[in-house]
Amino acid sequence: MKNEEIKNTIETFLEKMTIPFDDVECIETNLHSTFLVHSSDAGILIGVKGETLEALGYLIRRVVEKNNTEDDRSVFIVDVNNYQTKKIQELIDSAQASARRVKLFKQSVELSPMTSYERMLIHSLFTDDKEITTTSYGDGKFRRIVLQLQGVENSEEVV
Repeated sequence: MKNEEIKNTIETFLEKMTIPFDDVECIETNLHSTFLVHSSDAGILIGVKGETLEALGYLIRRVVEKNNTEDDRSVFIVDVNNYQTKKIQELIDSAQASARRVKLFKQSVELSPMTSYERMLIHSLFTDDKEITTTSYGDGKFRRIVLQLQGVENSEEVV
């Protein structure tokens, strides 16, 4: 599905929910497209700890998948007033700091639980790193990544 169609789907969805917004902007990156909703009432769209925004993104992706007549799956995220973008940058900064700890102390570091999209970002962040390897552990909402030195067995102490 084309970005313009996804943008129209988001706008229609928000209008039907009578949620005020100013504009929906599409920002393309090498990983995905971000549909940035500009709203003066962002709190209602973001919710507590971003849970409403996460649910909104899930619903929009499902609607887009259902309406997609092509075989390809569009990879995109829905953001409100750069909330997700800031959250992702904080997550990347934290993962990079944890990787420095792994290298310095030579001990594995377990990151906090995160969504599948966030885990995918962290795994891709360290794909070309010759010293750090990433592994996911746990189930559901408690699934998390462990950063460890390349070639070190899982029996190493986790910080």
